[in-house]
Amino acid sequence: MHENFYLDKWYLDLITEEGEAMIFYVAKLKWHGFESHYTSWLNFDSVKGTSNNSRLTQVKFPVLKDNSLTWTDTRFGISGQWESLASPIRSRLFESDEGYLDWNCHQPASRVHLKIGERNIHANGYAEQLILTIPPWKLNLEKLQWGRYGLPGQNLVWIQWKADETNKWIWQNGAQINECEIADEAIGLPQTGEKLFLDRCVVLESEKKVMSLVARLISHFPGIDKSMTFKFLMANETKWLSRTKLEKDGEIINLGWAIHELVTF
Repeated sequence: MHENFYLDKWYLDLITEEGEAMIFYVAKLKWHGFESHYTSWLNFDSVKGTSNNSRLTQVKFPVLKDNSLTWTDTRFGISGQWESLASPIRSRLFESDEGYLDWNCHQPASRVHLKIGERNIHANGYAEQLILTIPPWKLNLEKLQWGRYGLPGQNLVWIQWKADETNKWIWQNGAQINECEIADEAIGLPQTGEKLFLDRCVVLESEKKVMSLVARLISHFPGIDKSMTFKFLMANETKWLSRTKLEKDGEIINLGWAIHELVTF
């Protein structure tokens, strides 16, 4: 049975060489004739720590044209451009009679030019878009892991979830790798002898994010909290910024940064 559920969710990020990180979400949710928008900005630097701003009104969506993505938010005072350094990746991660989940990784790796007020930031970035037409609590997830590591000429994106069975996907430089090992502290690629180590040096978020967001959405979607399962509502999410070490056959071939997360239901 279809519930007329539709979620369009964008995720954009950037990481400077010094380890300053920013994450932007822009989303639109339609359900049972109601509609709401959402945007948020997470900012981390080693001096000020982590700050987070969000709102449900006056939301502007990214504009994608060819290899360039632009996004401007006057309320945040932000104007940015993501220039792709790698080919896009697209995959339908789930499909049933009730709906589907399409994952569009527009930029597995990009170069970002961001202006905040009078400040100009140049960094490595990433951009993806999710289209979901089934309520996410109906995916029956128990655990979800996602992460991205991207440098010019070298990028890695991974997704693993556990529901009725465990599914995992990993792409290296645009090519899907069938054999892989996904953990919070390392990503293993036995076929190539490579391993990406993640030190989880910074916790960007650690909270029951679904519950806090639903509390704000109730006024837009009456009864949404009663529709979802308790385990989905109480999900724990932890997101890290990690220094990375990419090794091949035990030798270091690259150092960089990654953003990755674990959600348990």
